[in-house]
Amino acid sequence: MEKNNKKTTLSKNTNKLNRIKNFYQKLDSVEKIESYFWQKSLRLLQKKEYSKQELSQKLLQTATRNLPNFDSIEIQKIVEVIIKKLQNYNYINDERFAKINLQTKSYKYGNQRLIFDLQQKGISQEIINQNIEEFKENEFQRCLNLYIKKFKKTAEVNAENPEKYNKEKAKQIRFLASRGFSLNTIYKVIDYKNYE
Repeated sequence: MEKNNKKTTLSKNTNKLNRIKNFYQKLDSVEKIESYFWQKSLRLLQKKEYSKQELSQKLLQTATRNLPNFDSIEIQKIVEVIIKKLQNYNYINDERFAKINLQTKSYKYGNQRLIFDLQQKGISQEIINQNIEEFKENEFQRCLNLYIKKFKKTAEVNAENPEKYNKEKAKQIRFLASRGFSLNTIYKVIDYKNYE
């Protein structure tokens, strides 16, 4: 019985792959590829917000993987046209992407990490500087909240044993630094006594 299930699953996967190959073979003209990329972009944007660079890379990866017979320069031109069209309709907007990204990740990351993540996604330094200002002011509070959530119990227990306390403190510093908080903020949080 188990062999039949494996064969059926394998057969279904093979059929699906064949359908996908046939679909991509039908994309034989620039107009068809452009139409396909437009539809793919809209499907991707329904699920989450993308930066211009992120969506371009996603479309180029799809093209490289599924359309090996097409000229890469031609594909890049098509992707550029699609990206401009999406920007004209305001379906992608790097400033909106930066705001959403900062709002959703700020509770668990420091300013350095937030800035780095936006740079990796191709957001310009000007847009980053405009949007990061409001988060710079509350970095201490965000770091403190994360510290309390993660370490409050262990900080209270280890305060009585200096050796354990020093090891735990080093662990806490590493954790908060890996989340992108500045060392200045980390030391202020660790030395802060009023958690309530």
